[in-house]
Amino acid sequence: MRRMFEEVAPEFDGDRRSRTVHTAEPEADLVERLGEIQRRFDVSVGCYPDREAGHNRLKLTADDETALADAAAWLADNVALVDQ
Repeated sequence: MRRMFEEVAPEFDGDRRSRTVHTAEPEADLVERLGEIQRRFDVSVGCYPDREAGHNRLKLTADDETALADAAAWLADNVALVDQ
């Protein structure tokens, strides 16, 4: 177990930042745009369904604040976001 951790530990180094937004769009409809945001910006993106709330939580994560802000702005322009 320790060896496995040592192999992935560098992925957790540094100052990671994240932003979370919500959308009512189905995850299947977002696939192309989520891929696009990862290609355009140096960010990771995750989509987490919340069936009780009736929306998906989109989480952007990056090392660079500018890349994160640019990706969040692009997302706001290209996905129908909802207030949480």
